[in-house]
Amino acid sequence: MSAFALLMISCSEGEDLREPVVDLTTEWDNTTAVITQFINTLQRAQQEMQNQFAEMAVPEELTLNEQSQTQVTELRDNFQEELSSLTDLSGEISGFIGAWQSKAEKLTDLNVGLETGDLGSDSRSTLEELQETVEQGRNELESWKGELEDIQINTQDILEQFHTLIANLQGN
Repeated sequence: MSAFALLMISCSEGEDLREPVVDLTTEWDNTTAVITQFINTLQRAQQEMQNQFAEMAVPEELTLNEQSQTQVTELRDNFQEELSSLTDLSGEISGFIGAWQSKAEKLTDLNVGLETGDLGSDSRSTLEELQETVEQGRNELESWKGELEDIQINTQDILEQFHTLIANLQGN
């Protein structure tokens, strides 16, 4: 095969990949923005829950019997378990973000190759890999949202139980 024929095949391959790469880049950017927004939401929720935990204090003027002290301790321990779950979720997301950023470099390489007409022979498989990564990112995001929602529901329930207990102990 002549050099000209190879060049034509290479150019044709680049044009065949142009639209999928452009579409993928748009999807990638949109998914990155949504994940970033979720991370910000998660950080705010973490701070709010830490503040709520700090406020789970028994008023100094209130004397607790052993049973009441046990209930307070259990509620605080349960709340801390939820905070630990939130920390675990943050760690999971951080690990994903590291892999996401690494793959973003591959997307940049694809775009550069497209612009320079120098796509590698593995460009199509890289494109497919990155498309799968975007889908994985979307799926992970939905899972993370569900986990955060569960944690928020649980902490609100624990907080309500705590406030009800304190109010009952104060005779309110």
